[in-house]
Amino acid sequence: MSSELNYTVVLGVYNEEERLELALRNFFGKAEIIIIDNFSKDKTVEIAKKYTDQVYSYKNPGNQDKGYYKFALSLVKTDYVYFASAAEIVPIALLKEFHRISKENTKYKAIAFMRKSISYGVWTHRNWSNHETIKRNARFIRKECIDIEAHEIHSEIKNNIPKSEVLLLPANDNHVVWQFRDYDVTTTELKHSRYSIAESKELFESGKRTGVFSLLFYSLKEFYSSYVRNRGYKAGMIGFFTAIWRSQMKFNVHARLWEMQNKLTLNDVKIIHENMKKEMLDKIEIV
Repeated sequence: MSSELNYTVVLGVYNEEERLELALRNFFGKAEIIIIDNFSKDKTVEIAKKYTDQVYSYKNPGNQDKGYYKFALSLVKTDYVYFASAAEIVPIALLKEFHRISKENTKYKAIAFMRKSISYGVWTHRNWSNHETIKRNARFIRKECIDIEAHEIHSEIKNNIPKSEVLLLPANDNHVVWQFRDYDVTTTELKHSRYSIAESKELFESGKRTGVFSLLFYSLKEFYSSYVRNRGYKAGMIGFFTAIWRSQMKFNVHARLWEMQNKLTLNDVKIIHENMKKEMLDKIEIV
């Protein structure tokens, strides 16, 4: 490891041959790079080895669950770590801040910044609009300050760092991460279906229950957050699409939660219908 580098970029990948090279280009020579591959079937590993010799395999069916983060952190030898994504581009100006904070004797234990999402070639919304949320979800952070909040899909990187020790960067184009969402209607629906199944299961197992009010409230709240608060309306029809999709996912989460709490999942319904069919047939035979 070079003594000039004091932060590590960790990137979890699966079949990312089309996006990986662009995601890694700005990091090359500026940070230690660790690639954790979920047994890709394309040329992902071959491409990754052009940029680093630290390429590891980790079976991760939960899509970056808590086990993934624990494994990743066990490999990091630097003081700071940044969890990257193959869907993102990090500007040079932001990388300079990473380098500065990691090398200077500074009070800052994390850098917080916004993420801008691109769909269909246009900016749709920013994540996050709330500065406190940004600070709590800082992704460039001292290794020892990281706390992982476990979820079945996309466990979250949390921290309890005092606000005064988190550097909040301005929300300009040089200091945000650009996220390119390579989705159309079909792929978005498939992804959101998988996410809503996992989230509803977590809610049910934690004892949460839902009803008409919760279903409407969380769906409308998500639409408002995406379309109004995060200014998705500025992206025209695509911003509207995004807000509807996010709202629909919340609707599906609570609809699935309602199914589970009322024992009306697909298997339950099949049993109910099977019994109804038998009762109907018995009545017909009696007649």
